[in-house]
Amino acid sequence: MTPLWQGHLGAQGMLGRPLKILMAVSILMLVIVCANIANLMLARAVSRQKEFGIRLALGRGGSGWPGRCSSRPFCWPVAEPCWE
Repeated sequence: MTPLWQGHLGAQGMLGRPLKILMAVSILMLVIVCANIANLMLARAVSRQKEFGIRLALGRGGSGWPGRCSSRPFCWPVAEPCWE
């Protein structure tokens, strides 16, 4: 076993392949997490479709609902502990 600095290609040569594998795995996990979040947001939008239809039918749709839909996922983790 030789130290990294005395290896044939140095530290970069010895650690290059494991770091590339680690980077590929982390990118794959990031893609999976993004797809999961998109799926959860889509499921929430589909479940609230009836509510939006009723609001629009009653004339309460207007310009307020895009802001409510986009801010709710960011406010919920902050406000949820207050209700427990």
